[in-house]
This record gives sequence, C-alpha cells and structure tokens, in this order.
Amino acid sequence: MLFTAAYPDMLPLTTAVLLLLLLLRHPRPLKSATASETKVAIMLFNPSEATANVTATWAQVGLPAGKPATVLDLWSKVRTEGMRVLTAEVPPHGGVMVVATSA
Repeated sequence: MLFTAAYPDMLPLTTAVLLLLLLLRHPRPLKSATASETKVAIMLFNPSEATANVTATWAQVGLPAGKPATVLDLWSKVRTEGMRVLTAEVPPHGGVMVVATSA
C-alpha cells in the first residue's frame, strides 16, 4: 500500500504482482462444489507500452479444450457465458484477472 501511494505510476504493476502471488498459491484448477465443474483463476498480463489484446486458450489454462466456459471478470464483475477462448483488451503494463468455469 505505501509503495503504490508513493509511486502511483507503479499501481498496475504492483496490482499484477499481488495477483500473481495469489495465483501462485493455487497453481492448479480449483474444483468447485459440483464435481463436473472446473474453475480456474486466470491473469492476463500486458508488459508492452500500448494497449493490447491478450489471448489464452482453455488448453493453456487447464480447462477442457473446445468446451464453452463462463468467464467472470473480477474487476468489472462482468460475467460472459459460452466462451471458447479468452481474449481481453489489457492496458499498458496492466493485467486482467478472471475466473473461468467449465462444466
């Protein structure tokens, strides 16, 4: 907190590092209450100087390839159903964190 207050331009990077530490505590897919569902927390990073579209396939993140999933953006709280690949517009030096659930 003090670091981001002293260096506000570092806020996206600091947020991304904190979220990465959270993800490292749960590197495997999280099993939900329903045995047939798989939930995965996904963080997409953009290290470039410009806004970029970042994509991850379900196979890359441990979900069944080719099956639709429901994606919840943890910052905007927008839920999108039926996605077969994750693509997000990520700001420069920023990140997007979502939870994808596949049945």
